[in-house]
Amino acid sequence: MKIETVIGPGDLQNEVVFLKRTGSGNLSMQGWTLQDERGNCYTFPALELFEGGAVQVYTSAGNDTPIELHWGRPTAAWRSGSRLTIRDP
Repeated sequence: MKIETVIGPGDLQNEVVFLKRTGSGNLSMQGWTLQDERGNCYTFPALELFEGGAVQVYTSAGNDTPIELHWGRPTAAWRSGSRLTIRDP
């Protein structure tokens, strides 16, 4: 799994993290986390990414789809220049 880019850090309405599946086969994302050094942490729900797949994680509220997930935070989570880490459970 690779963090491709973060768009709109600090702007709740535009803040989104683009993730790309690396490696072969399918990957269950359930329980994985996306976290910064300040302790902001998003935990992935049940989601399976296929080889070459991608997903976008929006900080704002919304309806989840197979390629878009929504955290539902009332404020932005990420800051410009912050380091984000993605971890498996």
